[in-house]
Amino acid sequence: MKGARGGAGFPRTTAVLAILMLGVHVWSMSRTDAVLLERCGVEPASWRAWQPATYAIVHTTWAHLLVNLALLGLYGPGTERRAKSWGLALVFAGSAVAGGFAHVLFGPGTKILVGASGAVSGILAARAVAVPSDRIHLVGALLWAGANAAAWATDPQGERNLAYASHLGGFAAGALLGGVLRLAIGAPKPGRRF
Repeated sequence: MKGARGGAGFPRTTAVLAILMLGVHVWSMSRTDAVLLERCGVEPASWRAWQPATYAIVHTTWAHLLVNLALLGLYGPGTERRAKSWGLALVFAGSAVAGGFAHVLFGPGTKILVGASGAVSGILAARAVAVPSDRIHLVGALLWAGANAAAWATDPQGERNLAYASHLGGFAAGALLGGVLRLAIGAPKPGRRF
């Protein structure tokens, strides 16, 4: 088994990220105060230096968490197999931070950002850029980015409670990191999708 090196084994980094998000959510549901949101969430008007890195592990509802876990489960293992554990961790963290800063710069001023959507958007983009011959993921990534851009254009103040700036910021960082990973790891062998 080569899971730790990103081979055909168990996707350890994907599992660690999922367990971390699930654990934080279970713990936060046992609290009656909003301390976790205040300390980890990104509020554009009054953010702290660590928050663009911590908001991605905090979710407000089970539905919010489950959607992000499902997307991580869909795109994380394949990305980890190709980019190795360190590559997936880099894409997740880099996309989360980029998504957090995009929310600070372009998001609604009073909405607190939490959730892994920016990081997961980055994983989707990285996979599409690292292996553009995988047309299903490339088309899915382009549709995701286009849908988020269109939705943001029709809801710039975030009335639907979706962080479009974070999604697109994470996506852009993931695309950039996917290109770096493609250069570092090389293109897949012909006939291999990922």
